[in-house]
Amino acid sequence: MSDGLWITGPDHHFVAEDHVLALADFVKELALQIDHSAGVLRHVESQNIEPPEGFLSTWSFHEVARIRFRVERLREEAQRLHLALWDYARATADQERARIETFDVPRDRLIALMLVTLARSDVPSGFESWGFSEVAQAIIPATSVFDSVSVSATRGVTSVHPAGSFVERVGRIPHDSPYPIRIERFVQPDGSYSTDVYIAGTRDLGVGYTREPFDMESNIALIAGATATSFVAVEAAMKASGVRPGDKVTFVGHSQGGLIAARLAESGRYSTTGLLTVGAPLGGTPVRGDYPAVAITHRDDVVPELGGHAEPSRAVGVSTLSGAALGDVGGAHSLDAYTETAEALDSSPAKGRVGELPTPTGTTRPTFFQAQRN
Repeated sequence: MSDGLWITGPDHHFVAEDHVLALADFVKELALQIDHSAGVLRHVESQNIEPPEGFLSTWSFHEVARIRFRVERLREEAQRLHLALWDYARATADQERARIETFDVPRDRLIALMLVTLARSDVPSGFESWGFSEVAQAIIPATSVFDSVSVSATRGVTSVHPAGSFVERVGRIPHDSPYPIRIERFVQPDGSYSTDVYIAGTRDLGVGYTREPFDMESNIALIAGATATSFVAVEAAMKASGVRPGDKVTFVGHSQGGLIAARLAESGRYSTTGLLTVGAPLGGTPVRGDYPAVAITHRDDVVPELGGHAEPSRAVGVSTLSGAALGDVGGAHSLDAYTETAEALDSSPAKGRVGELPTPTGTTRPTFFQAQRN
């Protein structure tokens, strides 16, 4: 793969570099324009009248027929090129699915076996179904009781407009801040609210002894399908800001925050209007809902791999290399690196293939939330 942006369609329907997809769309539009020109020539030829004034007026009917034939051939070539580009994108998707089944799934099972052995845990399911989520469930069962959590809020000083671009949305994810949750509530013309929720990533690598909800224990719980304390903290912050079940919400998150965002978007408790994740381990949390969803990952970032092999999902995937030095795990996963990738996506010629997240109207003062295990 090149260093460009690779875009994966919903359910791995296609996989291709953004410039290939942009070229396919351009050729399709070109074929439509050529077909229109051929139609004009067919009309002139079929009327059996003198060509109208202009550049056609000097041509004979024989010349019009000859040009029309060449234009139709050109249209057919453009159509063939468009189909060839999409055949390439679909073939690449087939190769990616085969690679996952051949390499990623056995790798996940082997790593799962090592982790289960080290943790001295027991996985009830058969080895053929093992993956990271099964190991996480063995360490932290899905039926485990999560810790209670308290949240406290502070309001932003100035009002902001809604984020519109991908780089704007990624830029609003809390970064190096004591407030890992940012919520923006916009009053719409009809009086309803539209809410954007931004969620930070892991803030503590501790397991079982930290008062920080966004720790490694919550990571493991989320991958296991359990109710993590960080998840509870985000919902508590949403409730405190006025969000109610059924409200329109767009979720944005980095790393663990992206996994929480996906779980909330798929929970069915809210009218999800969009989802954007960066560097999130979504493997076992596929998107099924009917809303625009984009998952950005770096191919040299190990964190997205912790979710295990990706299940079929309706989310559009965008992947590239982070630009970090070889072996710089933190750099590949950093929010700064993902901000640069989001900026590249905004300027990509194939951005239209990714889809747009809704942008509400109005302005608001954002609310920032701290969280703590009790």
